[in-house]
Amino acid sequence: MGGGGLKSYAVMVGGGLIGVAATKYIPTLIPSSITASLGSSPIMSIVVAGAGAFAAGYLAKRFMGETFGDAVLFGGLMQTGSMILSAFAPAPLNTALALSGLGDIVPGWFAVPQNSVTGRAPVAVMPKAGNGVSGFAPGGFGFRRR
Repeated sequence: MGGGGLKSYAVMVGGGLIGVAATKYIPTLIPSSITASLGSSPIMSIVVAGAGAFAAGYLAKRFMGETFGDAVLFGGLMQTGSMILSAFAPAPLNTALALSGLGDIVPGWFAVPQNSVTGRAPVAVMPKAGNGVSGFAPGGFGFRRR
């Protein structure tokens, strides 16, 4: 390992993750009266997230050290970059990168509750035992029916 060992990599990764978390959390601290006046465009949320990334990086650098603060700033800027991609990338790229979530996988079988992952197919009728096909399929817990 090159320049500083495992500890410095752990500091960088931990700082980056804290930067991402701080950039997601800091905008929630702004009162709704202020956010309503800023507007609801994605540009304003990106600007607020970027400002949060710089604030988190500055505070981390001041109280935790320069290396950790740089890692926090880097993580915050990566989160801000992800928001930029989500807001301005074309739809096929967003879908390929899964930046906007999974969405609906397939339509659900029942209206409530939605269970869209397990598709339901018509159930095949099992032949009755005694017409030449006894022991055709295993029963409960893997035991054969008699």
